[in-house]
Amino acid sequence: MKTILLIRHGRSAHTESRPMTGRKFSAWVQAYNEAGVQESSCPKETVASIKDASCLITSDLVRSIESAKYLNPAVKVQSDALFREVELPVVSFTHLKLPPAVWTVLLRTVWLAGYSRHCESYKEAKRRAEKGAKQLAAAEHRSIALVGHGFFNQLLAGELRKNGWRGRRKTNSNHWCSTLYTLE
Repeated sequence: MKTILLIRHGRSAHTESRPMTGRKFSAWVQAYNEAGVQESSCPKETVASIKDASCLITSDLVRSIESAKYLNPAVKVQSDALFREVELPVVSFTHLKLPPAVWTVLLRTVWLAGYSRHCESYKEAKRRAEKGAKQLAAAEHRSIALVGHGFFNQLLAGELRKNGWRGRRKTNSNHWCSTLYTLE
């Protein structure tokens, strides 16, 4: 039986949450992408599930790479930009100030509706997820763990399910979430 484990990175070290304009939110996203993770304690269940992985893959973003090192410092990590989080579109509202969490939900919603200024479209992200799922499924390893990002991992999971993989979602917080997929 082959397994693929999808894990979301730990909580970002970038914690700024004051309301800001859309223009400042773009800079906030850049800082978030450049930050590592703030916590080194991972749920025991996630650590246990990753210990048997013969291949550990991450996106090329710092929070994903650092999270993988916390989960299993002994395993060599392979980073690949293919597994980056789906970007958010850019807005240039100068007067409207919202907290980053609200900007994220608002921009993800308009992105799903088709607005993709300065980022890949939903259709392009789905194609990237399809490619990523094929790459994970074709890997010669019996057990693969991917430490990635929440939204892109959801797209990957959908593509894996389309191709006959079965999985169960296990979440215990907004970070360090894992989903296990198996193919028998």
